[in-house]
Parts: sequence; C-alpha cells; structure tokens
Amino acid sequence: KILRSIENKRIYHLGGRRSIPMNSRVIAATNQDPELLMEEGVFRKDLFYRINVARVHIPPLRDRKEDIPQLTKYAVSKLNKKFGCEYENISEGSLECLYRYNWPGNVRELFNCIEASIINMYPSRTRFIEIPNKIRNQLKLEVTDRHQERCDIITALMETKWNKSKAAKKLNW
Repeated sequence: KILRSIENKRIYHLGGRRSIPMNSRVIAATNQDPELLMEEGVFRKDLFYRINVARVHIPPLRDRKEDIPQLTKYAVSKLNKKFGCEYENISEGSLECLYRYNWPGNVRELFNCIEASIINMYPSRTRFIEIPNKIRNQLKLEVTDRHQERCDIITALMETKWNKSKAAKKLNW
C-alpha cells in the first residue's frame, strides 16, 4: 500500500472506497547501505527504486570533525531558545574534548551531550558552556580505551613475531 501511495500520490482512508489525492514527498534516511541490504534480501527492491530519486550522502560526524564548532553553535542557540538561557557557545577546553571523541551516535549524540551540559549548569554563572566532568571523563575513557587496545594488539603481535593467529589467541579473540 505504501508503494502504491508513493507511485500514484493517492491514499485511501481505512475502509474507504475513494482515493484521496496527496501532495507529498518522501524523505528517508538510513545509516546502512540500501544496495547491500537489497542484495541480502532485507530491503525491498521496488521500494528502493521508488524512493531513490535524489540522493545526498552525509558522512558520519567522526569523518567531518571540522563541523563540530558550527554544530555546537547551532545546538547552543536552539537550546538557548528551548530553556531560556543566553549562552554564547561552548568553551575552548570543552571543544577540544569534543574533537577527540569518535561520536558513534553521530550528530544526535553531540546534541544530547550539549543539552546535558546546559541542563547541569547555572545560567547566570558563565557565558560559555562547559562539558560536565561525568561526560568529559566518559569521552576521555573512550579515547584511552582505544589507545590501550591498540597497544595491546601491537604488543601481542610483537611477542608472536607478527603471527596474527597466535596474537589473536593470546588476546583471547
């Protein structure tokens, strides 16, 4: 029914006999590759061909960290209106912390981080938002864990003379 509605630009009320014209556009987003999903038989080909008219690829935030200052500024202005605050932007120290994080939750995770920071602050004390220590420590732990994992892998490879199978067993993989 969705495919028919997209194709014909008409819908039917539940139990209705007459079609109702609609003037609409479908905007869809995904974090997976639809072509691969079609090959695996998970995504319907006919639906893909109906909605794949104009395609815009936006890389994840971890691949475009230069956008973080603009995104934080936007989020701060949006949240200022929502909470009635008057913060200018995020502090330089907090911005450095945001650059080091990998952002697996993408832009939504960044916005949630900034919102959590605003909620936990007193509006009259400062002009700039500081990332709370709890979140700051979580961001640092993520970076530290990845660095430690890399060190463990290299150490295991060196101890096994770069034998990948033995190194994997040594790491219990």
